[in-house]
Amino acid sequence: MAALAAALLLSGCFPYLTSYVHLEGPLDVMTLHPACGNAGPPVFARYVRKGVTFDVTLEPGIAARDQGGFMRLRAPAGVVVTIPEPVGYLRVYDGDAAMRFRLRLADTRNVAGAVEQRFDFEGLPAKIDFSGTLHLPDVVVDGSEVVSPVFQFRRHRYAGVAPAKC
Repeated sequence: MAALAAALLLSGCFPYLTSYVHLEGPLDVMTLHPACGNAGPPVFARYVRKGVTFDVTLEPGIAARDQGGFMRLRAPAGVVVTIPEPVGYLRVYDGDAAMRFRLRLADTRNVAGAVEQRFDFEGLPAKIDFSGTLHLPDVVVDGSEVVSPVFQFRRHRYAGVAPAKC
């Protein structure tokens, strides 16, 4: 065991134990690991609608050096994406009322011929330690309404190895 730990440290990696909020959606929704290779838990759910890529997380962790949830949209340059009602909600399985939150535009960037927008989720608890469903607002892409999928979520445990540079 000590030899394994020494090998990991010499390679620039370290053991990584955590819990995270796992999102599950319809069949066309993929779960993704953070941007640092395949290190860390699969905290993102990705789907594509009308040529726009949507990445959603309730807890990005090491992926964004942040703990708050957000939705990132990546659209080809010239495609207009709007969110008429930037309000979503969580429905807790054993709760009474839905938890509403706002989507606030936090960042817009041009990335390789595409426009990327990040909408932070404001008004959610600091740590989501319950299970339920995530309902995002519908969006409009070049004048056509795009219905957002409903996600099931629950906290999972994760054990793995992460590079020290992540």
